[in-house]
Amino acid sequence: MSGRKGAGKDWADILAAGPEDGRRRAMDTNVEKNPGRRAESEAIERLLRETETVRAEIRQAADSVDWDALPARIADRAAAGPNRA
Repeated sequence: MSGRKGAGKDWADILAAGPEDGRRRAMDTNVEKNPGRRAESEAIERLLRETETVRAEIRQAADSVDWDALPARIADRAAAGPNRA
């Protein structure tokens, strides 16, 4: 046994953590220390939030379409000719 206090807990934590945890910690440390990367990270987070908002709007618009009737409407408009708007 090791003479260090808590050594078993340290190893358990290390063994339980996946490789993603180590990468995430390294990235977080890098972002914290580098102002340029911090600004870039914040810009990416804003973009992702805005993207999610747009996705929600697209889902709402798609839900409002009567998908069963759409093929018949398209066929009717195509048969009516190019002058019909």
